[in-house]
Amino acid sequence: FGGAWALHQLAGPAGGEPAAYNLGANYIVAAVAVGGVFVVPTLASYGWALLSLPATAVLLGGLAPLLARAGLPGLSLPFCLTSLLFLYVLLLREKAGRWLVLVPVQRYSPEANLYAHLALPESQLAAPGAVPLALPFLGAWRCTQGYFGPGPTHQGAWGQALDFAITDAEGRTYQGAGQALSDYYCYNKPVLAPADGVVEEVVQHLAENLIGEVNLRQNWGNTIVLRHAPGVYSQLSHLRPHSARVRPGEAVRRGDIVAACGSSGRSPEPHLHFQVQATPAIGSPTLAYPLAHFLALAEACPCQAGSEQLLLNAVPQLHSLVRPPAPQLQLAQALHLPPGYRLAVRAAGAPAAATQWEVFTDAYNARYLRCQRTGAVAYFEQDEVLLRFTAFYGSRASWLYAFYLAAYRVPLLYLAQPAAVPLPLTVVRRPWLGWAQDAVAPFFRFLKPRFELSWPGGAPGLAARALHLRSRSVVAALGREKVLQTAELTFAEGALAGLAVRRGRQELALVFTGEGV
Repeated sequence: FGGAWALHQLAGPAGGEPAAYNLGANYIVAAVAVGGVFVVPTLASYGWALLSLPATAVLLGGLAPLLARAGLPGLSLPFCLTSLLFLYVLLLREKAGRWLVLVPVQRYSPEANLYAHLALPESQLAAPGAVPLALPFLGAWRCTQGYFGPGPTHQGAWGQALDFAITDAEGRTYQGAGQALSDYYCYNKPVLAPADGVVEEVVQHLAENLIGEVNLRQNWGNTIVLRHAPGVYSQLSHLRPHSARVRPGEAVRRGDIVAACGSSGRSPEPHLHFQVQATPAIGSPTLAYPLAHFLALAEACPCQAGSEQLLLNAVPQLHSLVRPPAPQLQLAQALHLPPGYRLAVRAAGAPAAATQWEVFTDAYNARYLRCQRTGAVAYFEQDEVLLRFTAFYGSRASWLYAFYLAAYRVPLLYLAQPAAVPLPLTVVRRPWLGWAQDAVAPFFRFLKPRFELSWPGGAPGLAARALHLRSRSVVAALGREKVLQTAELTFAEGALAGLAVRRGRQELALVFTGEGV
């Protein structure tokens, strides 16, 4: 309102006073739409909303005489055109910005959209339709050259590529004198398909180089190009001659062995070159494209189980030691929740199940757990390494809400120190605190809920039949912390067995019985 009024004052006498109808049906609604409904509300989005005011004014002034000739009222047409124009400009960006973020899943409340965005940082959000790429090898490899160098390659249009090799405890890539190809740890190791796709190109006839020598004429060396989606291709280069196990046109699945690591092309020593590109030609310009998930190992104890951090939708950094995650089989089996799966839930000591939870999918293929007794639902996402809840709707007195907080984000593998992750601000139970935070949320957050997970029993053995996970939901506010809930999840024989919850002085113990699909 203030912006529209000020705009008309700046226009002078010709601007006049804005009509009350246009204030509500055009100026205000357009600003709210492009600055707080379809875009995550932030300080930048408020500036974007202010920019919509002169655009709306131009459309009002330009459309009014044209429509008047046809005897038609303008009504809210300027609002519609302004909203479409401003949203289309955001869609045309080469890549999503960090300041103006389009709402990926509409929750029909600016505050709810903002809190959901903050609870799942942008660095962990894959672009819509993104191909979930994995590391193209087994075991721990070191990133010897990352995006844009620092070596002579990975520059300019080909800068967004990665080189990998295997190193020992001293950081060397070879054993012995390092004069033979077989001295290098990564030589002849399997190279895997990073995602499902179709083989586009295979070159495997080029000879390998002597150590220290390079082939500048065929600098990519033996190479395989895979098509994963329209405009998404991966290239694996410097492969061993005649090691390709695939042919052009052949379908591959993620993790299939496609070749072996070698030292052909511009490769002074054995290593694997990996890049993503928009076209199928070998040596096409590269694309910045994150991997769906991988483990970054701690340098101090790279061989110790759990001494790593799970990274989502990230790119390996120069010198980092990375490996594909291997799920803990019992935990992955226990938390596998396919559509149609049902859980009978009862209070500990009760003779019969009090309710049933069932997994459904909505029209957008999003999965959710639904409590039969209360109608509460908890939306979640799941892949082979992570169970992550994304939203809860219903009564907080529901047992499902306790489970939602207890298992908010569970990596399906052992991590000695899983990273704490933010919770949505909607978990705050005091209404007045929530209202105060809503008023200033686009500019400042004084409430910071987080979720913490731990393995109280340490690393589980391969033959472990029982697993225990402990979680805490905490709200930090102005230097003070309040524990919302502590919980312990119990798993037995590859199934979810129980949940013990404590909220203040209230305690709850639940027993689960899986009923299958």
